[in-house]
Amino acid sequence: MKKSPSKILSKSFSRESFRPTWLGAVPVASAALVALLMIPRRAALENVPLPTVDQREITAVEATDDELSRRTIFPDDVRFLGTLVRRFHTLDVEHEVASKSVAPARTPDEIVDEVAKLRMEIDRVVSALLTPGRLQDLRALRAVQERIFLTELARFESEGKESQELSEIAGSFVVRMRDVGWCVGNHILLGESERRVAYKNSWNTIVGVSERSDFRLTLDELRVQTRFEMLYPTQGPRLRGAAESLRTAGKPKEAEAYVAHAFDVYRLERVERLAKIDATYPTSLAKMILQTRLHRTDMAKESYYARIESNPEGDYSLRTRNLLLTIRHEESPE
Repeated sequence: MKKSPSKILSKSFSRESFRPTWLGAVPVASAALVALLMIPRRAALENVPLPTVDQREITAVEATDDELSRRTIFPDDVRFLGTLVRRFHTLDVEHEVASKSVAPARTPDEIVDEVAKLRMEIDRVVSALLTPGRLQDLRALRAVQERIFLTELARFESEGKESQELSEIAGSFVVRMRDVGWCVGNHILLGESERRVAYKNSWNTIVGVSERSDFRLTLDELRVQTRFEMLYPTQGPRLRGAAESLRTAGKPKEAEAYVAHAFDVYRLERVERLAKIDATYPTSLAKMILQTRLHRTDMAKESYYARIESNPEGDYSLRTRNLLLTIRHEESPE
């Protein structure tokens, strides 16, 4: 079965812990009480730590994109590439409509065949632009189309209607956001930084430059994406349908548990993906929490020992030891 031509991938800030400034004023006589707080105890299965985003880096990247987006004059080949990207998105919308239509003007397979030809044309044009003197043209084109996307998406939220311009610049983005539960009414859950990252990610994929260092997302942009995905796991039609069936059968608790389990599986996948690129993220701790919530206690213990071996007295050490007590309780509840 052939896939749709495009999937635009797609908050909140959180801190690992809150340390009140008045803690330093605790008198020496309270030292015993403070020591008691450091004794490991069985932990509640709290939230998974989120990636730490350097907002200064994100602000700098966005400022650069904004500056590039002010460009209004492009060489003919770059303008032609912009037209091809728009054509790709138009075909994406047509494919989405044809897939749900009883008698479409063209079948989904016919549309995918045109996408394949378009892909070859995009590759041909881009190959001539991937030279040191032309890379800035490509970056500027991406920034201009990103700015149009942000503007048209805001208009959709305000007016409740998708413009032709939004369809040409982002394809079936809104439909996909609804499908995964990231569009509520006319509100897209992604904040501006997440929207920028989602669009750049999609544009890079369409143009075929995702793996180039000149265009790939920065580490902090990937943290922005992953943080959002961990906060708002996707809720596809299949998951929503299965949960609704359980509720209809009079099993609301089972439905809630089913959704929670699916969300944690999704989060675990994101944690493992982030671990490959972000050495500062507490991967073992996050995996411990998720594996324990998923009742994978053997795997959770492996994550515990990996964490303690790599950083026995570092950040999160008490929290990690508390989680080990939780794992043991899972295995032998009293």
